[in-house]
Amino acid sequence: MGPNSKFKETTHDHSTGSDNRYNSLVPRRIRFSQYAIYSFCVSLLFVFFLHRQCNSIHNHLFSPIFNVNYPYVRRSAPVIDNYFGENVTDFYRWLEDPFSEETIEFANSQNNLAKRYISSLPQYHAFKKKYRELVQFDTFGSPIYRNNMWYYFANLKGQNPQPILYRTSSLNESISESEVFFNPNLLVKDGIDLVDAISFSEDGTKFAYEMTKNETDYAIIGFLDAHNGSQIDYSLKYAIRSLEDDAFQWANDGSGVVYIRFKKPPNLSFVDAGRNNDLFPYRLERVYHKWGVHPDLDIVCEEDDDEYNMMKKKKEKQPKIKNICDEKTDSSQTILSSDRTVKLQLTDQFVTLRLPKVKRTPMTPSSRLDFPEFESVSSFSQTEKEEEDTYFTKFVGRNEERKVTYYSTAAGANNYHVIGVQDDSNVAYPVIEEDPKLILDVTYAIDNNTFLALFLDDVKHVMRILQIQPNNNLSRSDNTELLYQFPLENGVASDVKVDSKNKIACFVYSNLINPGTVYVYNLTENRLLVFRKITLDHLKRNWWGGKHPVWSVNYEQVFFNSTKNANVSAFILKYNGTDVKKGPSPAWLNAYGGFNIAMLPRFNPFALALATYFRPSAYILVNIRGGSEYGRDWYLSGRNLEKQNCFDDMRSACKFLIEKGFTVAGKCGINGGSNGGLLAAAVTIQSGDLYGVSLADYGVHDTLRYTNFTFGPGWQNDYGHKENGTEVLSVRKWAPIYNINPKTKYPAILITTGDHDTRVSPLHSYKLAAEMQFASGTKAAADGDELNKVFLRVREVSGHNIFSLERKVDAFSEKVSFWADRLEAILR
Repeated sequence: MGPNSKFKETTHDHSTGSDNRYNSLVPRRIRFSQYAIYSFCVSLLFVFFLHRQCNSIHNHLFSPIFNVNYPYVRRSAPVIDNYFGENVTDFYRWLEDPFSEETIEFANSQNNLAKRYISSLPQYHAFKKKYRELVQFDTFGSPIYRNNMWYYFANLKGQNPQPILYRTSSLNESISESEVFFNPNLLVKDGIDLVDAISFSEDGTKFAYEMTKNETDYAIIGFLDAHNGSQIDYSLKYAIRSLEDDAFQWANDGSGVVYIRFKKPPNLSFVDAGRNNDLFPYRLERVYHKWGVHPDLDIVCEEDDDEYNMMKKKKEKQPKIKNICDEKTDSSQTILSSDRTVKLQLTDQFVTLRLPKVKRTPMTPSSRLDFPEFESVSSFSQTEKEEEDTYFTKFVGRNEERKVTYYSTAAGANNYHVIGVQDDSNVAYPVIEEDPKLILDVTYAIDNNTFLALFLDDVKHVMRILQIQPNNNLSRSDNTELLYQFPLENGVASDVKVDSKNKIACFVYSNLINPGTVYVYNLTENRLLVFRKITLDHLKRNWWGGKHPVWSVNYEQVFFNSTKNANVSAFILKYNGTDVKKGPSPAWLNAYGGFNIAMLPRFNPFALALATYFRPSAYILVNIRGGSEYGRDWYLSGRNLEKQNCFDDMRSACKFLIEKGFTVAGKCGINGGSNGGLLAAAVTIQSGDLYGVSLADYGVHDTLRYTNFTFGPGWQNDYGHKENGTEVLSVRKWAPIYNINPKTKYPAILITTGDHDTRVSPLHSYKLAAEMQFASGTKAAADGDELNKVFLRVREVSGHNIFSLERKVDAFSEKVSFWADRLEAILR
């Protein structure tokens, strides 16, 4: 049941005339007393309601006065860099050293100021309480079948920071009949870290889990006895968070595992690892761990200190110990696809295409239940980077009998299609043709010839089971048959888990206001089953029996025009009955726009809470260019030389809301994380006349020096290649840090980062905050005005993603209180 579902109300039957009989038998004095009591109760309820409304308005109008005095930040002598003939000054280069006392003092003083200010806002504490209540519902992930048991993650009543892994012998058993197999909350204090992936050994005796460390990209691999769940062997530190095929493999002789780890950062313990901002992601070791041997004695097979050569496989690896890792993992069953170039035969042309090398990976991604929106689920291995002749080509499956390998690709197909190539051929053919209207988002092989295909129809998933009917030789004459059409087309599939051995596909299907249902599709029976329904039934009624306002929230999809004739999609989530004629409403706009990542309208508890408790405010999810919502061209039109289109789309989005009468200039707020954090900062600088507040989370703000830090070299397709002058000078035009004008008054901005962010170094946020505070002070002094609000929130022992439910509630409560205070949104 979703928030827009109807339910029966209990009614009293007055048709018997019992009221008249009652009136004739009861003395008038008693009746008068009862009426008096009834009137008193009604009056009390009215006073209570009036108090609540007045209290909300009072909290808004009479918030404690907070005098902003920014901490002293040294503006050093400028460091001048020349980028292809253009000089660029940097006054805060010293903030790039995360271990200097001055940088640490800067971060601490800025963070203390931000926390004091946020704590002074009455909306923060009140919303946090309401939001915590909203997320107290049962969440379930998709099940997997191993060792004759079903395993699934669940978080009952939202009571744990992390979901627990249960197991059961039957999908028909209730949660109370299931057994707790693995509780990650017992491993880390406050449950701040996430189990990224899990795996069972081939013989079914061992269970492996990969867990983040302080929300960083460093991970720990631990092992349990698969039968009783007890901890076994050592934990392996510094492992990479990745589902790449080489990242983790069980040794084929049962003697141990082979895995890839980051090299230990110099002069840092494992506890402190994550504060370093060097290019550690490209300094890797492939090692063999033998059961019972301390990890310090693991055998290093290969190592790489050069720019991401191991990950990108751009040169021959030089084995340190010849073949030791390959001997333990390679077999004819492990290699699924070789790295080679083929010609893709289309109707009237050939396209040269480089295929990826793929090995069978034993890791299964965990279920991320509580906050499945992008900022909490992205990991560096999830985003495919397009290089020359690759066209985002991904391995889909393999038919061993026909010696055919299948791939999804954008080669020759903007909307993507699936191709097949035989082992002894260098010619590939389409086997699932490109749909002229739908975007092929992702494809899974359920068996040799059958695929689960997820298409995007205006950013909503259409799901089909497609079966290839092959001829003797692979060719374009192979027929594709629609075997099953899922009766679900108004939401998003997530947490998809496919078991080709048992021919089963499991997934969660949800939309913005409905937490969804967990489904199991059985290919053998060609049948769809319901495993668990996820509901918000705990919010059916208020304490006095009235309908909870969350059930009056709904959403609609709209389209608006942007620059270069782009037609942009947006989802507006708001309280039913919001009347634009009663006045402009505050708006929260969220977008990403990069790296070929689609922002899909899956269930979002924060969006639901904002629309419920800050009604008539609205949450708007904007599908700007740079993502994959409308195919490869949509991505290409929002990256590198075309990046400005992303910022234009957000300007157009706010103008659209203004033209429709929903809001006015200054009432739009923008939020984004990572690449979306860059988006929020750039829009703040470019469109301060429309936006009244900005919330920039974990953003890449120094887009001229980003390749010097952490994962930066891997972002050049989107932010420009450092050796290409045209691209670098194009980036210079919108790079947030280098386009701040001290003569301009910008919207209030809350800049958030994590002190252990290994993906996007905190230095980006540090330098942006320093420059914007300088501009704020300069402008205020010139105008004799008050300082504009520029705060830097540095979340402690926290990385690029927040994985704990409790931390998520706190982080969103901080951001929404800042947004509400600036846009005069009233908490109800």
